[in-house]
Amino acid sequence: CQENQQYDEGFETFESADTIAAVSAGIIVAGTMLSAFTSPLGPALIISFGTLLPIFWKPGEDPKTVWKAFVKIGYRPFGLPVDEAIVNLLYNKVDALKTQFEDYQRYFDIWKANPTSQNADAVKNKFLTLDTLVIGTLQELKKDYAIILLPGYTQIANWHLNLLRQAADNYDKWAPSSNLSIQSIYPQDYISDLNTCLTNCSTESNNKVSSKYYKCILKCRIAEYINHCSEKYQDGLNQLKNSSNINWDIYNAYRREMAFTVLDHIAIFPNYDPEKYPTGTHSELTREIYTDAVMRRYETGSPIPIAQREQELTRSPHLFSRLNKFTLFTAKNILPGLHAVQNHFSYTNDSTVRLSPIYKPENLSEPNTDNPPPFDISNTAVRSIAVKRRYEYYHITAIDFDTIDGNPRRYNSGYTPENLGIDYFIFTEFPAGKIPPYGLGTKYTHILSYIKISPRGNLSLPAERELSFAWTHTSVNFNNTISNTITTQIPAVKAKSLDPSSSVISGPGHTGGDLV
Repeated sequence: CQENQQYDEGFETFESADTIAAVSAGIIVAGTMLSAFTSPLGPALIISFGTLLPIFWKPGEDPKTVWKAFVKIGYRPFGLPVDEAIVNLLYNKVDALKTQFEDYQRYFDIWKANPTSQNADAVKNKFLTLDTLVIGTLQELKKDYAIILLPGYTQIANWHLNLLRQAADNYDKWAPSSNLSIQSIYPQDYISDLNTCLTNCSTESNNKVSSKYYKCILKCRIAEYINHCSEKYQDGLNQLKNSSNINWDIYNAYRREMAFTVLDHIAIFPNYDPEKYPTGTHSELTREIYTDAVMRRYETGSPIPIAQREQELTRSPHLFSRLNKFTLFTAKNILPGLHAVQNHFSYTNDSTVRLSPIYKPENLSEPNTDNPPPFDISNTAVRSIAVKRRYEYYHITAIDFDTIDGNPRRYNSGYTPENLGIDYFIFTEFPAGKIPPYGLGTKYTHILSYIKISPRGNLSLPAERELSFAWTHTSVNFNNTISNTITTQIPAVKAKSLDPSSSVISGPGHTGGDLV
């Protein structure tokens, strides 16, 4: 997550008290899922609701904190204050579900420890009641405030898939001689929901409630939740694009926050399918996110179009890359400060190091590479950054880089302003025991992947710069290592080269990254 101290403008970033709780929860849930799915036993015995639920209800904290933050994120496309009535609508529903999930987990644990027919019957009945309740809740959240409630909806959908996976694995153990018909458990309006998919499940299971039936239902629900989340995310993004007075950081914050709270999760949803992934699975999130740019939030003159800002401050779709080294150049012919930057990167499992252009304002000369000498960081991974600048300007005089190897580095232009402003870029860490084991294997969730300086010149001072940082998730394995005990997913975007007829395009959101 990011923490900006914008003393001169007071801009609210996503790590404000309004949204940081949701972002942190989203990052931890994704890490919990990625870690759990790597078990050769699969997730059914690993992702306990006793593990998931406390992420959203922390001791000593207002129980609505995380849920209000989810709603705040959902409100971004509308540019309106949060309606407490909608917060209460969401919270009342999840609070009721929390009690029911806790009861289910208690019954499940009792049955697991002592699998008698009486205990099996109790957990089966609790599952059937809870399943119906969750379905009804999700249907209600899809109605009037679907975009606003999307981050909260995604969390409940995840709980439901976890619940259905447990039924897919265990229902035949709960009711080994069951002859119950589907209609006796669920009303007809439920059967007609999702039409063909659910009807096919009835046919495949000979109209009987069974583990086979729930394996089929699980597939239906995975598809339903991914489609709904992808569609409503895109609706919100389109609404934001068409909003008046939109600036880059508001637009970028919505994309980033939705990645953490929605898109990362639905990219992992397919792993719940026991027929597709009968053993553990190593999944990766190859998407690249951008923290708030270090620049003025409120532009003078005509607003700069979002498409132009995207070109100036982000990379076009590309093969997944690792930042091997970056070089920062200092200007001396004006006030000393950051002048330009160049990235040295490589593609997955490839020793070839590629160079980016030197990014700088287009109206300024190429940096002098001799005096002063450039500043390099190489062969390490940066996990957090502190940018130091003049209080009233975006004249960058120093940058502190913290690395996962514990050896901090500092870029220093040699100039110290009297009034200092600091922009912090710090991400939530994985809890102990919830670190995806096949990536970097670190508690740090994101590492720096690219730096850009906007080509825009003629800012308030010649020494001012517009600076953007890109980050990737530490679940990614840089060597494409294939496990001999679990399924290893290697996205095509992790290739080291492309056929001339191929290209990389932006992912639709639910794929965890770009597509080839």
